[in-house]
Amino acid sequence: REPIDQASSQKTYAQLANQLLPPAHAADFNQAIMEFGAIQCVPTNPDCSVCVFASSCMAFQRNEVTLLPFKAGKIRVRNRHLNYLVIKQNDGVFLKERREKDIWQHLWDFECFEAEGPTSEKEIFAHIQQKFSIMPADFKLLAHSEEFKHVLTHQRITATFWLVQIFSNLQDKELKFVPIKALGNKPLP
Repeated sequence: REPIDQASSQKTYAQLANQLLPPAHAADFNQAIMEFGAIQCVPTNPDCSVCVFASSCMAFQRNEVTLLPFKAGKIRVRNRHLNYLVIKQNDGVFLKERREKDIWQHLWDFECFEAEGPTSEKEIFAHIQQKFSIMPADFKLLAHSEEFKHVLTHQRITATFWLVQIFSNLQDKELKFVPIKALGNKPLP
């Protein structure tokens, strides 16, 4: 038994998971595993009596369900305020691949910037002008969402989505134009 929060354990589990991963259905597999962990194999009081994997579960066979998985240390939870810019132009939006070592690495999402707390329209306006070097006449803030809360094991994310209409060409090497109907072809968080 190794703690799940150690790098060596994570490497071992990643290798095991990759052996099980069906390449043509990786997204479905990942979603199913997350659902299974959220609904059936929960950390507190899992109902092993109705689990389809009980016969192959080592924790169940060894009567260690309440002991596994375990962590070596407590994870410090970080609060984050993310602002997503849904930049619209004609029949599409601009996405970028998350390359930095952070949440959702190698997935595609909207332009995003982090703030200390809730962000005003004035701050969004200034960010767009500075980030893309465009004039106020070249874009318009159309709307923004309510705050969405998303809790990960080590982060509490508060996200707001800002719909921005662009009237000129964007000069940004990271952002790629994607037609709305092709959004499903990109791996999104």
